[in-house]
Formats: sequence, C-alpha cells, structure tokens
Amino acid sequence: MPKCDFIHSFQLPELKVLKSYRESKNYFIFQVLKLSDFEVCPKCATPSKTIYDHVYVRIKDTPIRDKQIFLKIKKRRFFCKSCRKPFTEPVGGIKKGFRTTDRFRRHIMWCADNFANLHDVEK
Repeated sequence: MPKCDFIHSFQLPELKVLKSYRESKNYFIFQVLKLSDFEVCPKCATPSKTIYDHVYVRIKDTPIRDKQIFLKIKKRRFFCKSCRKPFTEPVGGIKKGFRTTDRFRRHIMWCADNFANLHDVEK
C-alpha cells in the first residue's frame, strides 16, 4: 500500500496531508490542510470565500502501534461580509475548542473499559 493511501485511510477524510515527520521516537506529526472552496458563517449562515488569516492548531489523534499521533492543521479564518466578523473553519471529527479528535476520545473510553487500572490506560 503506498504511503499516501495509508495516511489518507486513517486521517479525517476532508484533510489533505502536506507533510509527515517524526519529531521523536515516540510520536509523529502530520501537517494537514482542510480542502474546501468556501465555509458557512456560524452566526448568520452566509457562505464566505474571503480568507482573512491562517492559524495552526495541534490536535492529538489516536495512537498507532504505541506511537502518539499529532495533527498540525492549517486552519483558514474567513471573513463574513454580512456580519463583518472573522470566523475559523470547522473540521469534522474535531469539536470546537477541543485539542483532541472524537476518535481519540472514543479510544480513551475503550481503554478505560477494557483495562484494570489507570496506569495501563495511560500506556
């Protein structure tokens, strides 16, 4: 299986992998970008194509083979012309204001159910 197909198969579907690298022996970082032509303003529901700024967020994802995975997402900030305010594009699978994916939180709940003590859950 080619590297790009493997990376895309476990990542969130709307994200494109720009670069992947190993920061240390225990964790990997995937630099990703969301692909969309426009976003809808969360306040007034008006579609916007005007890019205001960019911001990087670091999100923790489910570990693979005991290696921690971090997503470094380049989010675009759009400007809504009707309410005259900037907003950040949402990413499916990551709740607003959270630093972990929904998949990671489900993994933690599974570990808590299946392991006897918190030390094993931490591993």
